[in-house]
Amino acid sequence: MSGEVPAGTDANKMFRVGSVPEGKRLIPTSISYYGGDAGERYNILLVPAGNPCDDTTVDATTGVVGYVYPLGGASYAVTGPQNALTETGNGLHGGIPGPCTIAVSSLAATAAALPVTILGYYEDL
Repeated sequence: MSGEVPAGTDANKMFRVGSVPEGKRLIPTSISYYGGDAGERYNILLVPAGNPCDDTTVDATTGVVGYVYPLGGASYAVTGPQNALTETGNGLHGGIPGPCTIAVSSLAATAAALPVTILGYYEDL
């Protein structure tokens, strides 16, 4: 599954990367990213199923929670993406239970896109 924070995005906006269906748990094996703005920090979020998450403001009062932080902008190039699970020391967190949507956001307005790809496998809950 893949998604990105597009260039020219306002601060604290989230964008869909993928989703985990009901009755399943995603076990991520790699969360790869590159690009973004120098000095900027990005966040991978878990959004309750049914909540909007494309160009939507991050709002913890609706159940949105942080999953992997920080992803450093302009730290890696398209020719050398980084695995956020090893970089941040976050490990696997025991997986992501469904149903939910996985999103990525930026803490500030962006000039450069930050693409994210998540690889993994589903298990039954």
